[in-house]
Amino acid sequence: MKNKPFLMPVLAGIVCFALHFTIGGYFFPRLIKLFIVIHVFLFIWSLIYMFTLRKIQVKFPKMVISGFMVLTTIKMLLSIVFLLILKNYLPTLTTTIIINFFIAFFIHLFLQVYYSIRLLR
Repeated sequence: MKNKPFLMPVLAGIVCFALHFTIGGYFFPRLIKLFIVIHVFLFIWSLIYMFTLRKIQVKFPKMVISGFMVLTTIKMLLSIVFLLILKNYLPTLTTTIIINFFIAFFIHLFLQVYYSIRLLR
């Protein structure tokens, strides 16, 4: 199946969002919008990441590792900017924002690493 490496991380990202939304919504109902914003940001970035890395693999197969490193660096920089925006515009405690962000961040990072490894095989 051509899209199998792409499909698994996308579905896993959706399942992780559903779990985070359900569990987080149960314990912190007023933070549901925060969960949605965080996961939408990371999900969109993951899609951009996967499409870009796939294009790199097709055009420059030996550059997949370099593409992974560059895209991961861009993700980290965008995440810092995103966290600063959330911190400045939300009345929620900074610690709560950071913890919830990094829960989703590391899940999506794992899925991106999984996708990258699948492309290298």
